[in-house]
Amino acid sequence: MRRAWPFMIGLFALVALALGVRGGLPGGTVHALAVDMTGEWDMTHTVTESALQAPGTKTPCKWSLTQTGSDVSGTIACGGAFPIDYPMSGTVDDAGNFELKGTGRREAFQMDVELTVTGKATDTTITGNYLASVPLGDTKGTVEGTRIGAPPAAPAAAPPTGGAPPASDGGLIWWPLILAGALLASLGAASAVIGLRRAAH
Repeated sequence: MRRAWPFMIGLFALVALALGVRGGLPGGTVHALAVDMTGEWDMTHTVTESALQAPGTKTPCKWSLTQTGSDVSGTIACGGAFPIDYPMSGTVDDAGNFELKGTGRREAFQMDVELTVTGKATDTTITGNYLASVPLGDTKGTVEGTRIGAPPAAPAAAPPTGGAPPASDGGLIWWPLILAGALLASLGAASAVIGLRRAAH
């Protein structure tokens, strides 16, 4: 039994460290998206197809967004002759591809407008397309604009709450420890086998 203790310790180290690499232990890395849409954006909505507005009509809009993980929420406030605000929500992926949906109220006509916007965001620009739907017909167009101010700073890594060191590189820092654990487990297994053979003789 004494010869098996290195094997047991090594096996426990392998399991614990493997969980740490996957974020199961304190200090594991939490994946953050490469694009953060949080902030204010100076946007222009341009009509491309509509039964209600002439193609080429441009409307200045201000997007105020907050992103948490892949979830995005906020407000799209458009000016022009008939101002309207849209409370929006949606998602964005790691490549910056997003979809936002919301419903605004155009008070001048006592009419709700359903807005869907899809596109691509970078740290400083947004481009895409929109669809505004009302009972009288749909309006399609493009959106493009730039961020107002600097992009939000990347969040600092949280200090570890346990004994494991932070793995800011996605867990690669654990690999030397995992290899050491594997070596210890192998030595323990070999020792146990030798011990059994000697006992058999």
